[in-house]
Amino acid sequence: MSNFARLRTWRPLPTISHASTIAAVLVAAAMGCGPGSTDTPGSGSGGHSSSSGGSSSSSGGTQGSGGTSGGSGGVTASGGVTASGGVTASGGMTASGGMTASGGETGSGGMTASGGMTASGGSTGTAGAAGGRNGGGGSTGGGGRNGGGSGGSGMAGSNGGGAGSSGSGDCSTLKVCDDFESGMLASGTWKVSQGGGYTATVGTDQAHSGTHSVHFVAPSAAGSAFITETKSFPATDFWGRAWLRFKGAAGSGHQMNIYIPFPGDQLRLLNRNGAEAIKINFQKSDQFYNSKTTVPQETWFCYEWHVTTTATHVYKDGMELTDVGTVPGESGGTALSLGYQRFQSGSGTTDLWIDDVAVGDKQVGCN
Repeated sequence: MSNFARLRTWRPLPTISHASTIAAVLVAAAMGCGPGSTDTPGSGSGGHSSSSGGSSSSSGGTQGSGGTSGGSGGVTASGGVTASGGVTASGGMTASGGMTASGGETGSGGMTASGGMTASGGSTGTAGAAGGRNGGGGSTGGGGRNGGGSGGSGMAGSNGGGAGSSGSGDCSTLKVCDDFESGMLASGTWKVSQGGGYTATVGTDQAHSGTHSVHFVAPSAAGSAFITETKSFPATDFWGRAWLRFKGAAGSGHQMNIYIPFPGDQLRLLNRNGAEAIKINFQKSDQFYNSKTTVPQETWFCYEWHVTTTATHVYKDGMELTDVGTVPGESGGTALSLGYQRFQSGSGTTDLWIDDVAVGDKQVGCN
């Protein structure tokens, strides 16, 4: 017979001491002192007093369907203090979403777990910066101390950041591979030529990778400054790559930035002629091969060339500029020069930075 049934069939009215005893029993049951109870639940899903299955609020609680010890939903029944959603059950203090369980203080998403203070996305977690201190759910994310609803995604961490370009790629086996991080132009590789107030120096004001690049300053008057290498010659199948950054429009006149001299001629691999469009031309014939692709301003871009005895191909940021048409090759090249030359006065000073130069008999690419 249930407790309520016994109360209904008790003939004499209870004395004060009897009533106190009954109240104490009911309070003890409501507090979870019955079989299987281990601790006070949190406030999350299935917790002591807030969510479904709690002791006094939702369906199945102490005062819910089924009464104190009766049918479905009672103190020890499904949804009760020790059942699913109870103190030690799913969502309870030590259960899923609880203090030490999945989503709890030390559980998934908890203080030290995935997304927690020191876990993946935490301040010292996987990949360090990724997600930063408050990333990926943080210390209160993903059902943390208070369980129940999953915590919101954390803010991007203060140290987060995407991976940057690696710079020069692996060009260690090529004839020339220079990122200028030594702080100087290697005497065994480069020869510097300057005239008309033009300069070429290694500096730290801009860099594609590391901290250094070669900085060319071109006044508006005609003149030139170049760095030249001969280590990669003679060559019959010639690949090259450089990262460049311009500041200052071309203005009027013909400007040249990369060329290969060979007997009686020059193959000019990167030109501008009164506009920003990329052009190739030969000195002797003054024949131009024009692309509609323009030279960008104040951003780094990758420029590549492939020259054989029969054909010349150029690439910007990994894409071949096929609209230049069929460009002849050259034979007998003696050097490679990179820098800045104006054949006529321009409209103002231009800066050019060059970094991560690679030259050899195979393609390096822009990675």
